[in-house]
Amino acid sequence: MFLFQFVNYYSSCFYIAFFKGKVVGYPGEPVYWLGKYRNEEGDLGGFGGLPSRPPWGPALSALGPAHGWVCPLAKRGLVCPWSAAQPLARDKSESLEYNFVECDWCGDPHHWLFGFVTLFVASFPLAPLLALLNNLFELRVDAWKITTQFRRIVPEKAQDIGAWQPILQGVAILAVTTNAMIIAFTSDMIPRLVYYWSFSVYPYGERSNNTMEGYINHTFSVFNIQDFSPQSRPINTPYWFHNITSCRYRDFRNPPGHPKQYEHNIYYWHVIAAKLAFIIVLEHIVYFTKFVLSYMIPDVPAAVKEQIKREKYLTQVILHEANLKLATSHTSAIASRTEVETRLDLHL
Repeated sequence: MFLFQFVNYYSSCFYIAFFKGKVVGYPGEPVYWLGKYRNEEGDLGGFGGLPSRPPWGPALSALGPAHGWVCPLAKRGLVCPWSAAQPLARDKSESLEYNFVECDWCGDPHHWLFGFVTLFVASFPLAPLLALLNNLFELRVDAWKITTQFRRIVPEKAQDIGAWQPILQGVAILAVTTNAMIIAFTSDMIPRLVYYWSFSVYPYGERSNNTMEGYINHTFSVFNIQDFSPQSRPINTPYWFHNITSCRYRDFRNPPGHPKQYEHNIYYWHVIAAKLAFIIVLEHIVYFTKFVLSYMIPDVPAAVKEQIKREKYLTQVILHEANLKLATSHTSAIASRTEVETRLDLHL
């Protein structure tokens, strides 16, 4: 069920982050799916539009228990005012009012906040802080609702949170990779660093000092308008289309007339290598830090360990005293019986 919900909630985010606008080709030879569907191109703004829960979500959720007061006023056949679902079928002999069990179906669905603020936190670094504030407030709101507005919960023993433990750990580990890839492939940080340290100076550049001058011009490739294929050529061409010979597009390809024209140039492969190196290094640093912190922070606090030892000691004392009382009672019975037998023997 979690894997199913994972695809439903996060597939669009993964598509926007890693696929939209990434495999589009170049103006003379765009990429077509199934031979006729042109691949969607993204804007230059990078990855954005992260779904997030509004900060007033807990305040609205606090109104949720109000359905316990409103639903009983609704008549049979009407939809519960707090839900889009139709009510359960009711027998004619029953009361016309909604009972609490039926209205309990009117609650809001669970919000997958943890995945959004971990898997895509690089797109909105303020999301964890907002999520923390949301959870701190909603914790008290939910406690108030459970203790005052809802039916008493049946307590059950549980050693841990069950299957959610490996799920949360897996999402946290996957979040390191996704955020590293978001930083590497959806931002200009790596191309800027590669240009600053390698392509702005000798042997690729003509300047003596590292600089960002000329970076924007360096990121746009040249395309000859005459090289448009019939399939990709614009249908309605503006007047200026026939007065110019070339245009610029955002990519790292060789210019027309080059022996390998329109193929990826050396700068592109330098950027790809730098992005992969950045992902590997960042992953190892974060994972190493995570494992060090996990080792330093014990799973069971020292106070809890002392309490467990104390309970074990008290259990051993109780068992020892019980065994001692049992042995004493047996010894007393044997002594009493021996005394009776001795008196009988003396009497005889």
